[in-house]
Amino acid sequence: MSGTPTSPRDEPPEAELDRLLQRARGGDPEALPGLRELLDSRPEVWKRLGDLASHARRAWVGLIAGQDFALGESILRQVERLGAELAGPRPTAMERLLVERIQASWLQLQHAELAAAQVGTTSVAVAEFHARRLDRAHRRYLTGLGALATLRRLAPAGGVPGDPLGGTAIAAGDTSACDDLPGRRLRIAGSASD
Repeated sequence: MSGTPTSPRDEPPEAELDRLLQRARGGDPEALPGLRELLDSRPEVWKRLGDLASHARRAWVGLIAGQDFALGESILRQVERLGAELAGPRPTAMERLLVERIQASWLQLQHAELAAAQVGTTSVAVAEFHARRLDRAHRRYLTGLGALATLRRLAPAGGVPGDPLGGTAIAAGDTSACDDLPGRRLRIAGSASD
């Protein structure tokens, strides 16, 4: 014996993982039971593969940088730094989601800015298209930043992650939990005031 694996069961774990993922990516329904077992036992795999925000960031970086890997890696690091600064040391789930949205919006804004700057002499219609696109990207970026700031302003220090009212249950139409927020009134979907 040469010590070479002779069957899929004898393969090193990484080789087995790669083989299983290849089959699953190829649409092999026979791979599903093994894939589910693997994902249950190795959550780092589904967390990495299922991180759509990361895939979106990489796609935007690819659009901006093209084949310039130095530029692409530098942009990715810039986006990660921005995310770390905005998220802070212990972000809640809602803060993480908003930061991911802000990162994507920032990339979209930069892409729109670059595209508008590189148009050169063109028709008024093309210039207006780029101006509108840039305005929309800027609005999405500012909306994300505003939502993060609002969440942090309304959430009590050390509050329940994802619960800006610190764990207080609210029935539809009940705004009494917001009475201690000066000048603010929480609107709840389905309430009589909608």
